[in-house]
Amino acid sequence: MLFFVSLAEHHVEIIADRGIHGRVTPGEWQAIVDAFSGEVRAGAVEAGYQGAIAALGTILATHFPSDGKPRNELGNRLIQL
Repeated sequence: MLFFVSLAEHHVEIIADRGIHGRVTPGEWQAIVDAFSGEVRAGAVEAGYQGAIAALGTILATHFPSDGKPRNELGNRLIQL
């Protein structure tokens, strides 16, 4: 998952792979973007990032709970988009 923010362009986007995207509704993603944007507008950029990262972590833990085993599911090679 990528939490992409361009403060200069006033753009926020959450990019997830198919597995995550298939389990999380657009409304869940939008709620995180809206909360982050509200914090940034209020001048609380750090709090916005902290809240967004916590919310994304909660979503991942809900839909993809850890079994406690360390995993490296993606290769370590660079993928250019």
